[in-house]
Amino acid sequence: MRDRVREEIEAVNQEFSDRFARGDLDGVSDLYTEDARFLPPGRAIARGRRQIREVYAAYAAAGVTDLRFETLEVDDRGDTVLELARSTAYTGSEQAQQFCYVIVWQRSADGMLRLHWDVVSTSHDG
Repeated sequence: MRDRVREEIEAVNQEFSDRFARGDLDGVSDLYTEDARFLPPGRAIARGRRQIREVYAAYAAAGVTDLRFETLEVDDRGDTVLELARSTAYTGSEQAQQFCYVIVWQRSADGMLRLHWDVVSTSHDG
């Protein structure tokens, strides 16, 4: 069961990366619940899909071209799943910045896991 949930999260993370790389910021924000919270480093809490989209638009405007994710741990609690992971943000010049994050995933009525609380730290697990 845990492996299936981990694979599901990894598939959504890959879809997230693909959408961001294509510039589909509406598609990125649609991966979050309607009332999601995003706590990016150095920024105010983004509340809801519209504000979350604005944060990712600012990242794209700052030159971030690619986001990659690596799931480290998953704690499956039914309709809520916790993920501990790391991410890497790339710019067009191939520079990268690493982060660690914790996501509280929530299963929506359509059965899909969506990001509900997304907390990112500038610390990273080397």
